[in-house]
Amino acid sequence: MSSSTSGTMHRAVATHPQAAEDVDYKTNPYVKPPYSYAKLICMAMEASNQPKILLSVIYKWISDNFCYFRHADPTWQ
Repeated sequence: MSSSTSGTMHRAVATHPQAAEDVDYKTNPYVKPPYSYAKLICMAMEASNQPKILLSVIYKWISDNFCYFRHADPTWQ
């Protein structure tokens, strides 16, 4: 391994010092949650306890529960 490769790898590790279980996704705007959009939608629907919910309600629930999406470009919607 060259010194430039090892330096690159070291920086990549240094930028993610917290384990996934230690991240507070509700308050940390810098870490994208490790869930697919399908999973996030399912989580929002389950939390609503309703047979049907509006897409805007799903987006609001995701934004309310995952700080990353409050600060992300709106194209995630």
